[in-house]
Amino acid sequence: MLDKKFFKIICFIALLLTSVISLSSCANNNQLLLLNWGEYINEDLVREFEEEYNCSVSISVAESNELFYSKIKSGTTAYDLVIPSDYMVEKMINEFNSKPEDIICCICPSIRKCHFEVQEDVKNKFYNAFNYMKNIDKIIEFNKNTNSYFIDTVEINKELLKEEGILEENIVDSGICTYCNSNIIHSYRKEGKQAGRNTALICLK
Repeated sequence: MLDKKFFKIICFIALLLTSVISLSSCANNNQLLLLNWGEYINEDLVREFEEEYNCSVSISVAESNELFYSKIKSGTTAYDLVIPSDYMVEKMINEFNSKPEDIICCICPSIRKCHFEVQEDVKNKFYNAFNYMKNIDKIIEFNKNTNSYFIDTVEINKELLKEEGILEENIVDSGICTYCNSNIIHSYRKEGKQAGRNTALICLK
């Protein structure tokens, strides 16, 4: 059975529509300690979460990946959730000796193949980088009606995760396209400069 603290962490992740780094379980089950980028949290949602689960969310801010790393490395605060960018996550995994087979990766709401449509120049960059993948013909498909290409970046990421030793059954895909659901999730491709920010996390346990 999940303890109350871990359950609240899972609920907060669901609130953010993200996937995660959960670093610790501190003694205070009524407080979640979050290290995040300054613009990434909707304060109204945080207040609603606190009221719903009778807890407090304490948010610390870092302005760069290096500051994320130094805050975690110092051990001064036992953060429950940490939200760095992808290249720093890899460094943290190596630093904390996490085993790939123990990692659960969640693919959050993102633009999907149905709306990631590009021209020849962009297609060529993807093809040159990932043509070794056995399913490349499904990852990149030509649209003869518009003379353009649809690219499945989700499938690319699944393959990259498996290359790193992540078990296929531990890759959880939300299946949500941000463009198709721009009424509830930000989509830069649809909203342009009016779009907000979505958050992506990785789980360390």
